[in-house]
Amino acid sequence: MEENDEFQRQTKNTNSKLPYIMVFVLAFLVLALLSSIHNTVSDFVKKQASLTQNSPRKAFDTKSIKNSDNIFSKIRGKNYQSNNVKTSENVINLPINDPMCFNGMTKKEVYEIRKAFVKKSIFNRNGYEPNGEVFGSIVDGKEWWGLEPLVCSKKGESTTYGVSAVSRFINNPDLLVQTYFPFSLPYSDRWSEYCTGRFSRNIPIELTYDASKKMITAKYEMSPFIYKNKVNYFNQKDIHYPLILSGLNARDFGYDYMYISDLQNITMLNEKNASKNVHKFADFIHVGSSCKASGGCNNMSPRQTELEFNVNSLPAEMMVKLWKRKPLLPNFPADMYFKIEFEKVQG
Repeated sequence: MEENDEFQRQTKNTNSKLPYIMVFVLAFLVLALLSSIHNTVSDFVKKQASLTQNSPRKAFDTKSIKNSDNIFSKIRGKNYQSNNVKTSENVINLPINDPMCFNGMTKKEVYEIRKAFVKKSIFNRNGYEPNGEVFGSIVDGKEWWGLEPLVCSKKGESTTYGVSAVSRFINNPDLLVQTYFPFSLPYSDRWSEYCTGRFSRNIPIELTYDASKKMITAKYEMSPFIYKNKVNYFNQKDIHYPLILSGLNARDFGYDYMYISDLQNITMLNEKNASKNVHKFADFIHVGSSCKASGGCNNMSPRQTELEFNVNSLPAEMMVKLWKRKPLLPNFPADMYFKIEFEKVQG
């Protein structure tokens, strides 16, 4: 009986304390829940702040882009200026920088020039360094193919004088895809319009960026001379003056893959071409022997026949779709779009 009474007293005491225990447990759970919610919200805010800080949009902030003249005081050769383009809420005018002479420079000096221009481009980012696969084979102190002799050369004349041909691209990082004539003609009266014309230097007259479409547009002047006259090009005889695309800048920024679409008054030169299948850019700079200078010259390679084309009449245009990773199909949305327009040369 005494044991039973003691058991009942203990049970009664336990039951009387139970509400307090439950209140304590409930309060503990509520505090734990509030703490968890606070941590979750805090982590979310930090993550959003980080995403905002690292967002690609920051690189395309129009307030950070300034149209300016060439930042280098010594420019050798002709002066090229861009036309003024009316900007809108989404479309901004990008600078077109002058070419310069790289002869005798070290790789480090060329890198510093490249970084200075990238800093003023829409692809500016902290810690940018030129892509080693693209620019790493530049050799110190070498000469470079000159722009003027690459267009037309005179007998006995140096192929490296004047501004360097590839500086058109190195100095203009926003020009993701470049177009140029991939041959040098001997200077003659027959080709005087080509040899002396600004259009044959392949420097755009306008360069704009539409953030809403992720599209850069490069506009070039072009002369009907190129589709009214013919030239021998490698193993192809009497063809209209061909042009070729280069992805030197695109590759530097990681846009390795491309596809050509929306061709207007343009035909690709070869059966196997980048308007039929996705193509991977291979552009890089190295020392080659094509300039015929002793020890070779720094120049851009290789020839990519998939990117050769003819302009059949003017105006003409094409769209180049760019990806950082190879798409399954060419009709997939691109990471960036690059539109090239040709209009009849004025005057």
